[in-house]
Amino acid sequence: MIEVFKTHERVGMVGNVQRLASSLRYDHMGVVFAPQANPRHYGQGFLTRSFKGKVKQWSAVTAACCVTKSDLFSFVGGFDEVYLNGCEDVDLCLKMSELGNLNYVVHDSVVLHVKGASDGRKNFNDRNAQFLLERWKSSIMSHQSIDDQYKHAWTYMCRSFFKPYSINFGKLIEAVQIFLRLKKLD
Repeated sequence: MIEVFKTHERVGMVGNVQRLASSLRYDHMGVVFAPQANPRHYGQGFLTRSFKGKVKQWSAVTAACCVTKSDLFSFVGGFDEVYLNGCEDVDLCLKMSELGNLNYVVHDSVVLHVKGASDGRKNFNDRNAQFLLERWKSSIMSHQSIDDQYKHAWTYMCRSFFKPYSINFGKLIEAVQIFLRLKKLD
């Protein structure tokens, strides 16, 4: 992951692939934004790992395992403490992107991750998402969600097979339309 700083310019955050310790399914290969501007882990629930051997640019990465330069981290103000155990990593990546830095995942760096193990991890999800959207929704909708639309559609459709109980049928139809290029975000 550190090698990315030597081989790429204007690096923001560098993350890795995360595999769930409980099921060995993949949980994170990068963060993409849905058309509604909410962040989603690409590859969540996948049985196989995409992009083997690659260092790939993403809109954001999770901070469960990541690296960045300390001077850039300090310059953008670090993690915003308005977020309580969620979305602070996506906010940080967006702050870095706003300055022209890019976020990457090293797809050959894979860690086992115990998802949601932090005490109170999901207690403030709705509040955190509200803060994130208040701050970034217009930027995300004009940039990241457009760039991410096909990756989001693919991961959402796959999720419907792995976790059919956790999907929204309307969003699934939208994902299929985007993936088949019947609908395009502007």
